[in-house]
Amino acid sequence: MRALIAQAAASALPALSTVVAEPERFAEVEQRLEATLTNHVAHRASVAQGQALLSAAPRVFAQPTLADWAKACRADRTPGHFASVFGYVARELGMDADRASELFVFMSLRSALSAAVRLGLIGPLAAQAKLHTLNPEARVAVSAAADMTLDALHQAAPLLDVLQAGQDRLYSRLFQS
Repeated sequence: MRALIAQAAASALPALSTVVAEPERFAEVEQRLEATLTNHVAHRASVAQGQALLSAAPRVFAQPTLADWAKACRADRTPGHFASVFGYVARELGMDADRASELFVFMSLRSALSAAVRLGLIGPLAAQAKLHTLNPEARVAVSAAADMTLDALHQAAPLLDVLQAGQDRLYSRLFQS
């Protein structure tokens, strides 16, 4: 879980924060994510999650600006990576970069712990306790990432990256990412 926090902070938060602060740089951020997500499984998951959010956000939040932006992204055939789409949607909902980053890392941790519960590796109450225990570390990582620029985007947990890349070779896959 600590590696996941570090990975999210280093590989997603600079992109997310850039889009929140400067939405006109969305295309540049997308290009950077295309270049840095070299693991095909992580790339596929990022685009799938980003495209799902790109599709859902205009319907859920009923904001015309989001609908227009989503239509423009589809017309431009933008990959729509999760971190950049999340940043844009968060900005349109009035979040600042710090709040959006905290939410992104929380959701990453919650998703991983939820998967562990579904696999029977940990119970639901233990998962909640773990999430609570990791919250201070997540806040520290978010705070440290606040000073990162888009040029600082990197993979902080190479072992996770290598293990994730082997997912397509598993006999049966339980999750998409």
